[in-house]
Amino acid sequence: MEPLPSYKGKHQRGNRSRGLAGGSLDAPGQAWNHHCIMARIIGYCWKCGTAWEGDSQPGRAETCAQCSRDIRSCRNCQHHDPTYHNECRIPNTEMIRDRDRSNFCDEFELSKKKSATSSISPVDEARRKLDALFGGGKKN
Repeated sequence: MEPLPSYKGKHQRGNRSRGLAGGSLDAPGQAWNHHCIMARIIGYCWKCGTAWEGDSQPGRAETCAQCSRDIRSCRNCQHHDPTYHNECRIPNTEMIRDRDRSNFCDEFELSKKKSATSSISPVDEARRKLDALFGGGKKN
């Protein structure tokens, strides 16, 4: 029985132009380097708009450096939409009660856009509008 011929693939020859993106050989005959160049993930805090940057999706314990709000929350997810059922564009997701806090949602993907929400709570915003409409709450 003859021995099988050894495989000499493009990764073992050191031909960088046809190799996979991100990988390289230091010299012909060396093992393939599996450390790929990873894309940076950039997102913004829903509360204050501070940029967050990392190599992967944020972990459950990560918080904003500026305002200390949880980064991995529904409010920072690209699927979050208050007009949808359960406030999520993905159907049949688990009900999350506090959308400002970190949770275990498997569908979380960090939103890449700055949030249009302000740091003023909805109650304070409504009170401000009422005060503007009815004279600012001045007492005579």
